Amino acid sequence: MALVVLQPHGLGDHIFCMSLVHQIADRQEIIWPVLEHFIPGLRFAYPEINWLPTGLLGSQIENYKRIGQVNGHTIAPIRWADQLTKVPYKDCMRSKYDLYGLDWNTWKDFAFKRNYDKESKLFYDVLKLQLDEPFRLINRRFTSLESKSVNIPESKKIRNIEMQSIQGFSLFDWSRVIEMASEIHTVGTSINYIIELLSIQAENVVLYKRLPDENHYHNYDYILKRHHYIYT
Repeated sequence: MALVVLQPHGLGDHIFCMSLVHQIADRQEIIWPVLEHFIPGLRFAYPEINWLPTGLLGSQIENYKRIGQVNGHTIAPIRWADQLTKVPYKDCMRSKYDLYGLDWNTWKDFAFKRNYDKESKLFYDVLKLQLDEPFRLINRRFTSLESKSVNIPESKKIRNIEMQSIQGFSLFDWSRVIEMASEIHTVGTSINYIIELLSIQAENVVLYKRLPDENHYHNYDYILKRHHYIYT
């Protein structure tokens, strides 16, 4: 018997729900179907999880929308938590914990494993950064496939580093870049959960709305507590 987690997309959701999943697993094996391009990074960051590409377990399991058992597996339908708990979409993140009567603030209790070798290679060899070099980190893209983007201004005073998918590196491997950035300007997306788990040099994190999809920050602003955020 295993706990099957139904939250296939949203890397930020995966990070946010890690503590929840471990609390409800109760020593069961954890099987988590996700979008295939997330798997290499997730397998290193959370090696105790059995990460599988979506579709392998079949639609009977992966589309199950209730807490229960299917084919001997315990189903955690956190993808539909806001519907199951009948709360507005702005509470979609905390509802995943509310579904099980757990405190959502515990999400930070479960840190990801860092690949310091890859972090260094990305920082020094790929981006050609130096520790004493000020730079603005810009993250314009959002959605699991990075299919949408917003306008974020570049700095005219310091170097601009734009986050993008680089073969062989995951979002987790950007941790050193995030920590060392002088400024961080980002759309609201999965990087926010990485930032919350890191000690950063930037005095502020400037956030941009997911236009035109969202004109607010209500569904995640209450989660961001560790740093000083500027909502544009």
